[in-house]
Amino acid sequence: MAELRARLERYERQGAVAQPTLSTPLATSETGIYSGGFHEEEEYLGSHQAIASLLDLRSGSPNTMKFQGLENVILAPDRIDELFTEFFQNYHPFLPFLDPTEPPEDYCKDSRLLFWTIISIAARHFHPDPVLLDKLKEPLNKLIWQTVAKIPQNHYVVKAFCLLCTWPLPTSRTSTDPTFMLCGLMMQIAMQIGLHQPTHPQDFSRLKLLLRREDIDDRLRTWAVCNIVAQT
Repeated sequence: MAELRARLERYERQGAVAQPTLSTPLATSETGIYSGGFHEEEEYLGSHQAIASLLDLRSGSPNTMKFQGLENVILAPDRIDELFTEFFQNYHPFLPFLDPTEPPEDYCKDSRLLFWTIISIAARHFHPDPVLLDKLKEPLNKLIWQTVAKIPQNHYVVKAFCLLCTWPLPTSRTSTDPTFMLCGLMMQIAMQIGLHQPTHPQDFSRLKLLLRREDIDDRLRTWAVCNIVAQT
């Protein structure tokens, strides 16, 4: 925190802009959405997570959710809350297997892919920023395949694939639609981590697992949704 504050002061003394410039006037307050391209002179600021941290320090918001960034798209806590509300009100009832009472920051801790998948689905008809989905499509695709490359997986990734197969990212033709591939990955990962045997997860893990009844129910529900999504 101290290092980030010092960097922020140093950038301000040098006349650098600590927050990314909006490509369109989507928001006028620091609690809105910050997205779009960065100027060339701002590229030395480092990772987008560092930029998000600087923005969070500047905002001084009491919200426990932090600024979240995915490449050039950075969302403020208030905008994240709006998008999660949009998702659980208008999309979740068609595939009700997530917990609406769980805060966005918990989803982000569980799985960045699941968090950004929920954001992308909520952005499909999000009137405050109708171009958000277009901005998210390429970086989310990269995040999908980066996540697939990581082994072992967990059932939060399987949940993300369930959503991605139900509400795929837009594409211009079926030959470039990865939904069938993601569906196969969803089922294979689910079986590899033992979701089809929800009461015996230890048989599929080398780590000691202590699951509560609600954890077992969550795994069982996720396996059921996997089959529903795959057959659909």
